[in-house]
Amino acid sequence: MEKTYKYIFFDLDGTITQSEFGIIRSARVALDRLGISTENESDEEMRKFIGPPLYNSFHDFYGLSDEDSLLAVKYYREYYEASSY
Repeated sequence: MEKTYKYIFFDLDGTITQSEFGIIRSARVALDRLGISTENESDEEMRKFIGPPLYNSFHDFYGLSDEDSLLAVKYYREYYEASSY
């Protein structure tokens, strides 16, 4: 009997696409809009945003409040969606 699948999932964080540039830039923009400079952080350091949920990254890595973490995610998504990566 042939096995069929209803769903197929793709892991786009570097597996199929090179999404790290958009992720890193969007995180930098979101943090900048909240007054947090990342100019002293290398792209390698900013790779910490690849993988974990965005809210957790902003909250855990930068100590943002719940409200500011949600705002950072909003800013991130606005920039990411408006950019062509």
